[in-house]
Amino acid sequence: MVVKADFVVVVGLPRSGTTLLTTLLDQHPDFGLYYEPWNASLGRRPAVPQTLDEFRALMQARFGGDLLAPGTTTGFKETTDNEGTTRWAVDAARALAQQCATRVIWIQRDPIHCLLSKLEGAKKWWGYDDAQMSRETFETFLIETRASYRILSELLQEIGGCKVCYEALAEDPGTTLSALMDLLGSEFDPAQLEFYETALDRTRIMGDPSLIESPAPVSLDAMRVRTREADAHRTLIEAVLARPRFAACMAEIEAGSGKQPLTPYFAP
Repeated sequence: MVVKADFVVVVGLPRSGTTLLTTLLDQHPDFGLYYEPWNASLGRRPAVPQTLDEFRALMQARFGGDLLAPGTTTGFKETTDNEGTTRWAVDAARALAQQCATRVIWIQRDPIHCLLSKLEGAKKWWGYDDAQMSRETFETFLIETRASYRILSELLQEIGGCKVCYEALAEDPGTTLSALMDLLGSEFDPAQLEFYETALDRTRIMGDPSLIESPAPVSLDAMRVRTREADAHRTLIEAVLARPRFAACMAEIEAGSGKQPLTPYFAP
């Protein structure tokens, strides 16, 4: 029998689908998740909660909103492209895992697609007009991504949870999300996939601004765009991956990627 999760931690690279997946979970009536407490704290490391009550109090103080009903599965999502946010997310997950049924959900997307989407977002939303694909950008990304994968792999093995394939979620959202809800001990609600018809709270959503500006059903559209962009940068990508150091980075990243739509891990 699957134990219902009390606490959920959604992690992944920037632009890997963490905001989308968190929104899909948060639309379930039994879930109440928070978006990027680290970023919402304006760069100051938040306190690491030691209990569910402490976590809820911290989130209530920062985000406001209605108090969560007893029995609600709560948690947060953070992106893991730097040491600060990654370590805070890991510390919080480990602390809560000592107190309640905690699951780590690591959403994974083609890493090159993540980078290309991140560069687009940097220009479109975050004021970095000079953001562009370059050898230096790609090399730095590979090194940082390998470091992130190592930390998250260790966390997942330690606490338990699953890897979710973004591409599988985009291709068959109903089946993938239903399998994830089963793992979390809750029943899939078809209304979760209708999040785009709901007025999302701008004060709570941190991450992908498009979910607020132009919400749309889960689809393959973003994958198609990034595939075309990756093809356009194929010469640069292959040149970087021809160097042994970066080929090793990519090989380790690929080895740490789930091969199925959902890859479960269970705590010892």
